[in-house]
Amino acid sequence: MKVLEHIKTLPKHEGLVPIYISPQSGDFSGDNIRLGSRGDSYYEYLIKVWLQQRGSNCSYLYDMYMEAMKGVRHLLVRKSVPNGLVFVGELPYGPKGDFVPKMDHLQGRP
Repeated sequence: MKVLEHIKTLPKHEGLVPIYISPQSGDFSGDNIRLGSRGDSYYEYLIKVWLQQRGSNCSYLYDMYMEAMKGVRHLLVRKSVPNGLVFVGELPYGPKGDFVPKMDHLQGRP
């Protein structure tokens, strides 16, 4: 919980955060924002911990999750042209950088 309480204080981009955090400073490191590898766990833990700790004083986790999902819809979700298929991309250089229409996926091992 202490880590999530610390992350609550850090600057975010419409609720979205870079995939790296400095172990020395505890601040976000780099600009890479994505839901693929190394990126998805943060958002999963926001909602999972909120669900597990319901009744505790952690409603801020739900608020952080909802803000992040609005950011996902605004910054990471696009529609393909001409078919209009919905997909999620990445912001490897942060919200001021170019949108990259790709996303990592988890791959099981045989």
